[in-house]
Amino acid sequence: QADGMNVITATTLSTKTTTQAGVNVLWENGDQIHLYTRTWNEGTSKYDAGWCDYTTSLDAPSATATFVKDETNTKAPDMSSGKFLAVYVKGASIVGQSRDHYCQLALGKEIKVKNGGDFAASVMVAASETPQFQFSHLVSYIKFVVDENTTPFRKLTVSSANPDEVVVSRITVDFKEGNLTSVLATGKSQDSETVIVTTDDDADFAPGTYYVAINPATYAEGLKFTFENDKYISYAVTTPSNVVMEAGDVANMGTIGTLEFVEEETPVGLGSV
Repeated sequence: QADGMNVITATTLSTKTTTQAGVNVLWENGDQIHLYTRTWNEGTSKYDAGWCDYTTSLDAPSATATFVKDETNTKAPDMSSGKFLAVYVKGASIVGQSRDHYCQLALGKEIKVKNGGDFAASVMVAASETPQFQFSHLVSYIKFVVDENTTPFRKLTVSSANPDEVVVSRITVDFKEGNLTSVLATGKSQDSETVIVTTDDDADFAPGTYYVAINPATYAEGLKFTFENDKYISYAVTTPSNVVMEAGDVANMGTIGTLEFVEEETPVGLGSV
């Protein structure tokens, strides 16, 4: 246990602010990080796994942030695996943790994104022997830009071109002996063949840059993007086949242009996305 570790620091080197595509997003006021705890339960004679929360207070977005342990936390971070484990989830949730040094995180199926541009969801983890944490991404991202020439739309649904293939699910994180590994864990209630993204004000997507999180996987038949306007009319486009997405990868859709909304969905195959 680390009873004195009340303050931790997260920097932006290969962390929340950086993906392999050079995406930069700063820590913001109110961001929260969760550290793994493991305490002995006298009643069950077993260890109980849990989390303690750390929150940052910032006057402005910053590349480096200090996170302070919430006063309501009574447990201390655990490093019986050899390292502390920290997780960051946005548009996602922690759905399980084990005394045997693993946990499960799950991407959300329906996400609200800040209108004007932001990450709709993100899942990151870090393991450290000190209060300094360097995070890595566990999910892949779809990037798209809306500008003043984009046909207004109110909802985006991302799916696999294979209707039986899930695009969001649980992810199991194993940190036994301080080694951090992750694997997709499907077959649970968090599985979904679609991820639906709308804005936090339920309005049309305003100009800005957006990122949608999906499972890192090979989508052999490609990905499908379905746009919907305020009249519930949809328009869909499909990428070429064999889309390979690793954790931290960013697939750039570019700027969304003209969306030809008609009374019935009209799939259109794109040469490139």
